[in-house]
Amino acid sequence: MGYRIEVLTKTVDRAGAIVEEWRPKRPSNGPPYVFETEKEAESIFNMCYPRGSIARVNGVARIVKYEN
Repeated sequence: MGYRIEVLTKTVDRAGAIVEEWRPKRPSNGPPYVFETEKEAESIFNMCYPRGSIARVNGVARIVKYEN
């Protein structure tokens, strides 16, 4: 079990419809960042998306718990 930070991405499909998808935050060409504890994930989340930032206000970033 672990935690990841996900970001909501929006793309346009061939029909012109907007497609929303949650994707894990990752370094360029690397695997997603994985955190062992929720506290560790929250610490990094707060550094990347400080309180009051547009991503937090608009709800386009979140922490999720996942099973391996």
